[in-house]
Amino acid sequence: RFLGNLDADLRREILYCPMPLDFGHSEKERIHSRFPDVRVDASVPAPKRFSSTRIIVIDHCATTLLESLAANLPTILYWDPERWEMRDEAEEMFGNLRECGVLFDTPESAAAQLSAVYADPARWWDETSLQAVRREFIHRYALNSPSWPRQWATTMLSELNVRGAATEARRAAL
Repeated sequence: RFLGNLDADLRREILYCPMPLDFGHSEKERIHSRFPDVRVDASVPAPKRFSSTRIIVIDHCATTLLESLAANLPTILYWDPERWEMRDEAEEMFGNLRECGVLFDTPESAAAQLSAVYADPARWWDETSLQAVRREFIHRYALNSPSWPRQWATTMLSELNVRGAATEARRAAL
């Protein structure tokens, strides 16, 4: 439905990168048979293509969206909210992505957004309000820090110390 709602000129610009495992869905074949003008290539993982991508469109809620937003690349997201439930505490953050035109609930609305911003994605993506939402989202869900190994080790050591102290307290109580 997403590809079917793009005009032919824009559709020719698309490189569709299916998931590496097809699980019997014949996705590449289905896309190619309906939209022969869309290039399909699963040979390179999506994050490795980021540097050569004008705008990223993701149709599911998974790690790739975190990588794309953390890399500050123009990104359009869409999925059926009935299929991809959010925890109550995440609803507000995803709602903010909807409000700034990053997340959509239908492929048709995502296609309309791609058509609207494709000529100059940076103009849309660099909007102050969108960037504030993106930064808040990645701060909460995609820790993106050059010192992540130190932060990870500190957290793990802290957890080990807490659990170690709890174990010692239980032993002492026996």
